Amino acid sequence: MTDKVRDKVRIEISPDKLRAYLEISIPTIVQWPSFAELIQFLEEAGVKYGIDTDLLRKILRDKNQDRVVIAEGTSEVHGEDAEIKFYFNPEPKPTPKELADGSVDFKNIDLIRQVSKGDVLLEKIPPTAGIPGKDVTGAVLKPLTGRDLHLILGKNVKWDGMRVQAMADGIPVLEGRRIEVRTVYEVRGNVDYKTGNISFDGDVLVKGDVQCDFSVQATGSIFVIGNIDGGSLQAGEDISVSGGIIGYGKSRIICSTLYAGYINNAIIEAEKEVKVRDAVLHSQVTAGQRIIVKGKKGCIYGGVVKAGESIETLYLGSKMGTTTEVELGVKPGFRLELEDLDRQLTEVEAGIALLKQQMEGMDGRFSKLTPEEQETKVGLVRNLQYYQRFQQELITKKNALLYEMKEFLAETGYIKAHRRIYQGVKVKIGAAALPIKYEVPFTALISCKKGEIVIWQQSSRRLAP
Repeated sequence: MTDKVRDKVRIEISPDKLRAYLEISIPTIVQWPSFAELIQFLEEAGVKYGIDTDLLRKILRDKNQDRVVIAEGTSEVHGEDAEIKFYFNPEPKPTPKELADGSVDFKNIDLIRQVSKGDVLLEKIPPTAGIPGKDVTGAVLKPLTGRDLHLILGKNVKWDGMRVQAMADGIPVLEGRRIEVRTVYEVRGNVDYKTGNISFDGDVLVKGDVQCDFSVQATGSIFVIGNIDGGSLQAGEDISVSGGIIGYGKSRIICSTLYAGYINNAIIEAEKEVKVRDAVLHSQVTAGQRIIVKGKKGCIYGGVVKAGESIETLYLGSKMGTTTEVELGVKPGFRLELEDLDRQLTEVEAGIALLKQQMEGMDGRFSKLTPEEQETKVGLVRNLQYYQRFQQELITKKNALLYEMKEFLAETGYIKAHRRIYQGVKVKIGAAALPIKYEVPFTALISCKKGEIVIWQQSSRRLAP
């Protein structure tokens, strides 16, 4: 093959070296190069990989003079970056609850996603190395390895090399690359339409207020930096309100021990204690053990205040003679047991009445009954005797419990006002009651002795009721 003919064979490699082009500009009447010669031309031009030999033969057969792609390389496949597969929603969106009538409840927006200890929070899909390629010159094209992701482990999580697992019950939180489980659910502002009602298995911290008609429920403790403004709280443990509780007659607070700045027109149910800095006003407050209001103002007036063991304040009642009821009731254990005994007695009494009704008409004619009727009556009598014995056992337990309650109140129960008791206060200790008809200055202690309520002043002088 002459150089003149060789010059008519143009071979061009693309800048990325992934393609090679062939163009033969030789008249058809002139002898064309052979297949082997074209292969040699390609190799001399640097084309050693990806040659389309079938196309090359077709070009020679048809004497095609068009510019064609005669060789193609294989592009490298870059590795994929590491990915995170989440098993929780890292960016939860408020989802108002649709009610049965088609309306939407914007207070319950299902914003909290809790996890349990042992739950898998996320799984990392590692980066891939990629697949090498080769250009038409035969050079290997090295792929880029995918970028890895590095997580920062926070509290209550563990990493096993591929997965992050919760080590405590709580809320999974992803901030940037930091993953953790928070056992305290934190509301950085108010509990309102932005947050919806809060229900959490653990502790809750509210850095703002709990707005009207919204609620916070927690199996642990609840801490509110602001106020309760018509909202409600229920905790399995303690509740602390740095500000006050403004109830509007509808706020209900249920907990073990309550700490608050003040309480106004709210309903409080504490299993143990209620400790208030300034005042309890026009509220219904019940504590299984103690109620203490001993701040600078330290007053209780209006409403009904009940405690199992003691009530202590600076001022009891008001100058205006506002009706204020204070009562030393029973401890929660006593109350629950007494309620259970009353419930059982009611059921037993109903059973006895039913058995007697079924036995009517059988008295005095046992011999005239059929064998089946005689067997039925024997069974009814046996059941009646059992119920009557059980009834007597319950009555005995109830009487013993009432006596224990009376002794408990007589020995430990007291109401103490360190500054003054005003007219209009109604005192009840156990079954005894005493309306305060005059103002009692200085420190006064109210207790129950031998079923009678007595008031003792600081001088240890007993005052007549």
